[in-house]
Amino acid sequence: MSVQRGRPRIRDDDPSDPNRHNSEILRQRQRARLRREKEREQRARAARFAAESENLRRALYTVKQELASTRQELRVMTDAKERLEFERACDRFQMDELKKENEDMKWRLQDAAFYDQKVFHQM
Repeated sequence: MSVQRGRPRIRDDDPSDPNRHNSEILRQRQRARLRREKEREQRARAARFAAESENLRRALYTVKQELASTRQELRVMTDAKERLEFERACDRFQMDELKKENEDMKWRLQDAAFYDQKVFHQM
């Protein structure tokens, strides 16, 4: 309840009201009462909006923090993936080199066996 300022307000149904039959004064009082009620509702609405705005600001801050941590996690995961892909490419290269070396050794072995057989028959 707000603090009373000025003279005390007179109710409409007060029998001691000297202006209870004066319709113009009663309309003025009613308009003032409606104005005060609208102002009170407006203040309540403004307080609700301020509270909602504060809640939204906090939620936005939380979402921004979560987004930053998610970005960091994604960056770490991307770096790990790139490192893994590089290691796999290196492993594939080494495997290809070893396969080539293995094929080369097979041919050398076959050539050596053929050469040994040829030399053996010549003797």
